[in-house]
This record gives sequence, C-alpha cells and structure tokens, in this order.
Amino acid sequence: MRHGQSKWNASARFTGWADIGLTTEGEGEAARAGAALRELGFEIDRCFTSMLKRSIRTAWIIMGEMQMHWVPVTPTWALNERHYGALTGMSKPEAMAKLGADDVGRWRRSWQARPPPIEADHPLFHRLVDRRYGSDRSTSSSHGLSVNLPSAESLEDVSQRVVALWESDLGPCLRRGEQVLVVAHAHTLRALIKHIDGISNDEIEELTIPTV
Repeated sequence: MRHGQSKWNASARFTGWADIGLTTEGEGEAARAGAALRELGFEIDRCFTSMLKRSIRTAWIIMGEMQMHWVPVTPTWALNERHYGALTGMSKPEAMAKLGADDVGRWRRSWQARPPPIEADHPLFHRLVDRRYGSDRSTSSSHGLSVNLPSAESLEDVSQRVVALWESDLGPCLRRGEQVLVVAHAHTLRALIKHIDGISNDEIEELTIPTV
C-alpha cells in the first residue's frame, strides 16, 4: 500500500526523494488501514518500506494497529519514490508555469521521459544526500545502494530497481509462503503492479495509486 498523506501531498508539491513527514490525516489513514487489516484477519511475516520516513512511519502505524510490532521491517532505497529531479519541491502549478504544462504532463505520465536533473544549486540538493545512502552521490551504503544516486528518473528507471527487488527479495519471500506487506509510494507501487500484472506501458500511465 501507499503511505498516508504527506505534508507535500497536501500542498500538491513534487516530493520524490525529499524526506517529508505525514500529516495528521496521513497518520489517521495509516491507522485505519492497519485496523482494517486486523479486522480482516491478515497476519504479516515481513514488511518492506522505502528509506523515506513517510513510508516507514506508515508501516509502523499499520503494524501497531495490527498488534504486530515484532514483525521485521526492512527499509530499502529500491522502494523510494521516483526521483523528480529539478521538479523536487515545486508545486504542480509552479512547475507548469515555469516549465510548461505539456512537458510537466509528459514527465509525470510518460514511461521513458525524465524531468530535468537536480543540480548542486537546487535548494534541496544537499537534503537528498545523507548517510542513509552514503556520504556523497557515488558512495555505496550498507543498505544496498551500489550505483550512483539518481539525479532524475523516468518511470522506466523506477521499474528497473523495483523489479530487481522483486526478484531478489519480494518474490522469494512469497515463494516461501510468507505474507509480505509493502509500504511504498505511488510510482514504485505502479512499477510493482505493472510487473506482477503484466500491464502495458500505455495502460500503466492511467493507473492511480491513492494514499492508504
């Protein structure tokens, strides 16, 4: 499931890898989702999240509501939201005014189009690089990041890292009979659903993932 509403979701800003917390409504969404899973009798063996606190916090709330605090939660950068590059932090109206509605629409929905990369003079550049990923944009970390951090991503780029996680971790867990909860982001979940359900590049552009 997707994380609860974040503070930048509420203001319609491109969030991507910016580490933005949940709103009160987002925390409530997560609590209601966890309560629904408990009432339906779900039991979880493993939980995977992104490295971003809106995803991790949502998972904690859900597992708490399910009374399953002990279940292992594994954060991985492979489930991070799509990197929006230079769009990061902009509101959607601001981006359309500065860069053009057609280009912004294409970057948001096209399978292969990447937004402009984030540059060192971007006000959020240094907030997207910290010790969870290594000390700089080319450093490996203990969490499996062994390639350069992206500066912008297409949906296809996101799909490649999500499918790699499916093959290395998620799929093997399911084949062992484990019940797996994935708490991630709109674009990483779109990529996962596309791979599992065999959805075409054109069809996936129309799939919307609501917050929990």
